[in-house]
Amino acid sequence: MTTTSDAAARRLLGLDRSLVDFAALTEELYLAIRQTAPLQVGEVNEEHRFRADLGYEPASLRRLTDRVARLLSMPHLPSAPVRELRFVADLVDLVDVLLADGSARPSSPSVRRRPARPGATAGTSIPSLEDPPMATNDPLPELTLGADDAEQLRALAESLRDRFPGPGNPEFYDQAWQAAAELPYSLRYFLETFRRAESAGACLIHGFPVDDEAIGPTPSHWDAAGAAKATVEQELHLALCAMVLGEPFAWETLQSGRMIQNILPISGDEERQNGYGSQALLEFHTEDGFHPRRCDYLLLMGLRNHDRVPTIVASVRDVELSDGDREILSQPRFHIVPDSEHIRQLEARDPEHPALVDVYRMLNQPEPTPVLSGRPESPYLRIDRPFMYCAPGDAAAEGALDRLMAELERAQRDVVLAPGTLVIVDNHVAVHGRRSFTARYDGTDRWLKKITASRDLRRGLAPAGGSGRVIA
Repeated sequence: MTTTSDAAARRLLGLDRSLVDFAALTEELYLAIRQTAPLQVGEVNEEHRFRADLGYEPASLRRLTDRVARLLSMPHLPSAPVRELRFVADLVDLVDVLLADGSARPSSPSVRRRPARPGATAGTSIPSLEDPPMATNDPLPELTLGADDAEQLRALAESLRDRFPGPGNPEFYDQAWQAAAELPYSLRYFLETFRRAESAGACLIHGFPVDDEAIGPTPSHWDAAGAAKATVEQELHLALCAMVLGEPFAWETLQSGRMIQNILPISGDEERQNGYGSQALLEFHTEDGFHPRRCDYLLLMGLRNHDRVPTIVASVRDVELSDGDREILSQPRFHIVPDSEHIRQLEARDPEHPALVDVYRMLNQPEPTPVLSGRPESPYLRIDRPFMYCAPGDAAAEGALDRLMAELERAQRDVVLAPGTLVIVDNHVAVHGRRSFTARYDGTDRWLKKITASRDLRRGLAPAGGSGRVIA
């Protein structure tokens, strides 16, 4: 991050900083900085960009909205012409300088409060892309794509369709990785900031193009859906979003190792705890919580949801637990085993497959693990209640786990994945599930596309079958 000097900051404002409300460092100030001189990415030109003749008085600053403050703490800035994330970092530095001597007073209730960073004056609060999120029940961050964005997405998918293997193929992600840079700017910025900020357990993006008639009926089985060509456009959009967040990957044990998978009701699975059930509530869980290399991000895109069946999400940052429960949940007193899908699909397809050896080991000899990890003020979560247990007689651990589940239920949110809506779940911060519904099996049932992504595939994920993206 570049450094802005005190002198530069004083020349920028040229006013009595005791009157400056942090939340009033707003879009107009941001635009004024931008207009003072052309943006030089990675540089802070004190004589030009921060020259003293901006002419903004305290009263003008105080009348402005809080959009620049939101720029520093929220996933996107929809209306300002931001061109580089580095400029955001420069602005964060500038605000740090202004607040460091304690003369600026944050007071607007519209800005989320966070602990001051080391070195900041007591009593100041600095929203930043680097600060840990605090518990909040604020609405999930959302982005709605416009008509121009949708047209750009269609054109991008069309340009990729015949040049590369399909997005269900692992080779697509190694050959077409540069295409993610061609997504609409507002979408890339939203995704990148969600990844960097960890400001929420999930986010929503609306407006991906989906034609209900063109995609055809909801298939009766994921195997049939994987062979369909009518949804390649949506799969490409989903794949490119995942590539902004990290490295997409799949499990050899699920849906034949296909990179993009289908979530839809399957006859006979109504009561199962999996993505193909319907009548049973799909309980809160960390995606593939049994595995130490589970994904960092889960992406689910709605193709069809006539019945508006809700996906449910809950963030660990929204729960309230006693110090005693937090301490217990942070200890390796819990066992999570593979869910049945990781076993039955591969057993049916290839009962001698070597991937089953590891799955059986994790089923029969699960290693004890904590449920909470990381910093106490912003913990990470790993849980899958239907497939986990405590050591026999560990009533304290059972009780703490039950109270955590009750808190997650209290903090839960319903998210309806309408056609063209994408939810992204931070798999270390939030859990997800699904409300029960009655499937018709007539081609009109709920249909989602799913992909998972890791920040780093080098974390010990062992390749299976020669592909580093399909994991045993």
